[in-house]
Amino acid sequence: MNPNHHPGASLILAYASGSLSEGLGLVVASHMSLCKQCQENVRDAEMIGGAFLEEMAPKKIKNDILDNILNQIDAIAQEEPVFSYQSDDPEIPQPLCDYLNSSLDDLNWKFLAPGLRHIPVSAKAGKNGTVRMFKIAPGTTLPVHTHSGTELSLVLRGSYCDEFGRFQPGDIADVDQSDFHQPIADTDQDCICLIATEGPTVFQGVLNRMLQPLFGI
Repeated sequence: MNPNHHPGASLILAYASGSLSEGLGLVVASHMSLCKQCQENVRDAEMIGGAFLEEMAPKKIKNDILDNILNQIDAIAQEEPVFSYQSDDPEIPQPLCDYLNSSLDDLNWKFLAPGLRHIPVSAKAGKNGTVRMFKIAPGTTLPVHTHSGTELSLVLRGSYCDEFGRFQPGDIADVDQSDFHQPIADTDQDCICLIATEGPTVFQGVLNRMLQPLFGI
């Protein structure tokens, strides 16, 4: 797989530094598992970050900080293990397997709107964010919209096109409140995407805004 759309430099740096939310990080990690170019970019960013750390002057820390860290590690170790879907299915990136319990076709898809189904993904996305899988029926055109914060989308099956190009399996789209677009599923198969947002979608048009609370996106 050779994706054509990749995370930008700022997103790569944020991922490498660990500053992304779990949801946004999941989308980037899933793309990376399919993209050697971005794996190399993250390694480079980590090396740059490591070099900066080495040059920083040391600071004094509280005496009990190590005990606190060890206690947190012990608490994590005692948590119930998370079910991980074991699959050789090339459509499911390895990082996403920890959040799914079946193949894409067997997921418990729920109706959201005509031509659009979804399921929530249990990754933390901040106070107002969401992480979901979306399945868009062939030929479905979504309403024109923008976003209240960053939205990352990773195509797993099928494709869609919008004002920013055509997105196929492995491609990642990075849009925010400065972008308006209207995705269209443009093949004869469902377009399935992993999408993480920092805030609600902002639809254009009175009717679409009235229906938004029903859709929950």
